[in-house]
Amino acid sequence: MPPHGTTTTTTTTMPHLRSLALVGLTASLLASSLVAAQSCANPKTHAEWRELTAAQQQAYVAAVACLKTRPSQLGQTSRFDDLVWIHSQANNVAHETAAFLPWHRLYLSLFDRTLETECNYAGPFPYWDWSFDAQAPERSEVWSRSAFGGNGRGSRSCVMDGPFAATRASRDCVHRRWSTEPGQFDLPMLGAFYAPETINFMMRYESYDPFRRSLESLPHNNVHMAIGGDMGNARLSPNDPIFMLHHRNIDRIWYRWQRRHPQQASMYSGNLRRGSSDNNARATDTLNMFGYLSTNPTVADVLSSTGGGAGGLVCFQYTNSIRPRGRVLTDDQARQVVSGVRRASAAYAAAADDTKDTNDNIDDSDTNDDSNDSSDRGSSGSPFNPKTPGPHDRTDMYNLRVSEPLSDDFLRRWNYSDTSIAQIRLEEQQMRLFVAFVNQVSGYVSKTCLGRVHSGLGENGGVAWQTKTDDEEQTEQMIMDMLVEGARQVAGFVRDTWPEIRDELVDGLASLGINVGGISVGGGSGGIGGHQS
Repeated sequence: MPPHGTTTTTTTTMPHLRSLALVGLTASLLASSLVAAQSCANPKTHAEWRELTAAQQQAYVAAVACLKTRPSQLGQTSRFDDLVWIHSQANNVAHETAAFLPWHRLYLSLFDRTLETECNYAGPFPYWDWSFDAQAPERSEVWSRSAFGGNGRGSRSCVMDGPFAATRASRDCVHRRWSTEPGQFDLPMLGAFYAPETINFMMRYESYDPFRRSLESLPHNNVHMAIGGDMGNARLSPNDPIFMLHHRNIDRIWYRWQRRHPQQASMYSGNLRRGSSDNNARATDTLNMFGYLSTNPTVADVLSSTGGGAGGLVCFQYTNSIRPRGRVLTDDQARQVVSGVRRASAAYAAAADDTKDTNDNIDDSDTNDDSNDSSDRGSSGSPFNPKTPGPHDRTDMYNLRVSEPLSDDFLRRWNYSDTSIAQIRLEEQQMRLFVAFVNQVSGYVSKTCLGRVHSGLGENGGVAWQTKTDDEEQTEQMIMDMLVEGARQVAGFVRDTWPEIRDELVDGLASLGINVGGISVGGGSGGIGGHQS
């Protein structure tokens, strides 16, 4: 499990890609983004859950269960509940503010240190790269009985299998109530999450605040809403042990963004108060841990994950995550992708000239009839059927699904203002357009499509994944950057700041029947509601 940046990347992989202006990255920028910080002598390495051995997985789960038996130091039921309580107290300072990422980075570091000191955990701390499972999250290995158990059951949606079945934490059990196909209530299904391509789409932001807003509002909230139950409750979400793996992955995405934008890695800005448009956040602001620490660190103490800040608590790095098992992209396949991006860009430009609605290529029906069978599409869905499947479709093996919109009910329960909801609707629409664009690119098939992750298309069978090397990470990054640049340069719907997104998409949304007058945007009301709180 080599951490990102610890192996030497070659200069011979995909030479023809390095010269493409479409990529928009120079070799020097790539090299600088792969250089690990040197401020922390022996950083821990956080690994994807599936990179841990079975023994390591069992040890982690046992350590978390151990925290539920340790006495509280903050007047709660257990040491585990102390940490849940801290999160509940920080609800308004650690969500929808600039502090979202640094506060949770420190919080995770406290949780990890507590596992080590009070339950003798000595293994790697896992994250869940849900982008790998994005096309059918309910099939992920994290829901197995040997991991975190599955969906809740019964009228109270308590988890009844796995090591955390009916355990007592800050509530009488761990609650989960997965989002299901519209009109259904008991299906073991989760709507689609954000795929690696869409996460990379967010990486284009070159300053902290718009990146943080996008990451928190869309994929972060998407996973919370979809899992539901405790995870659907902003204050008590750490009651579900999957919370820590989810938020380590959110922190990993921030870590990747910092490495990709090294000049901005220590920059910090945005709103200090929730629901405010102020820009008063400063790196000297303190991160309140509500009595867990004798002294509250500042934001500056945690901006570098390898800086040893907060008295040595923050000293870690991440692996490159995993990828489906199979051959690495060949030069010929890469050239096909380049050609496909150009053709898709040209097609979008022509469609724009004809005032064609891009969303004709997005399927919101979630039907599962035989007409949607993709078994005969060959190696790419795009040349045969570029229609983007809905979040609950499970028949399309090759196209990326559009993620489920956040429901108005969820956003209001999480105290989002009308202005914030309007911004979220605009960026959700931008994501929909980008996914549709990716599916138009002939020759490109996502490594996380259902056909590769869950249907045994990997040559070796058995385990469907393997650890991603630095070379593979770099090549995938370059390919996905081409997709973003193709959308940016020709399709014309990619913008980099909230005002630009608002100004450029308002007319397009109006043409789709979405009212953006004033500060509210209709839509999303048909999403998933009813999560337990």
